Amino acid sequence: MLNTYCFSKPLVVSLFLIFAFLPGCAKSNPVDKNIIAYVNNEPIYATDLARELTLKARQDPTFKITHQAEADQLQNIINSKLVIQKAMEKGLAREDRFVNTIKAYWEQTLIRDFIEYKQREFKNYVFASEAEIKNYYDKLPNKDTLGTLDTLRPEIAKRIAEEKEAKLFEDWLKSERAKARISILK
Repeated sequence: MLNTYCFSKPLVVSLFLIFAFLPGCAKSNPVDKNIIAYVNNEPIYATDLARELTLKARQDPTFKITHQAEADQLQNIINSKLVIQKAMEKGLAREDRFVNTIKAYWEQTLIRDFIEYKQREFKNYVFASEAEIKNYYDKLPNKDTLGTLDTLRPEIAKRIAEEKEAKLFEDWLKSERAKARISILK
């Protein structure tokens, strides 16, 4: 029995090499079904295209998503990737001008997002009372030409709430400044 399962040394080595290197012949990275293109080995995902189409549709309400629009947008993404890759090769991403621009954009976006976060937080308990709405209306200089209290009520309530939110944010910021360690060196 033992002799029936004996293999010659060259056959064993050949089988070992086949099984050892066969997986290497297959693609090492299986194709991701979400990848729709590559630009110099950098993938473009279906979600990238969908995001760009959505942005374009928001900017232009007459924009229709067609096969041609998708193809055109994909070409725009490819062109952008090529330009970005070349800019990176040239080291432009490390230049002070670029870094400072990104930093300023990042800071402004973070500030805007935080203010929106605080506004959502304040909306939970900010409202305009009927007395505040009437008082606001009574102080309007040209109320006769603007409309009646009933027609202006929603807009007045919105403005009062916005003013209260701004005041709450201002108070919150003063409180944070009072707690912070601030050193002005000039």
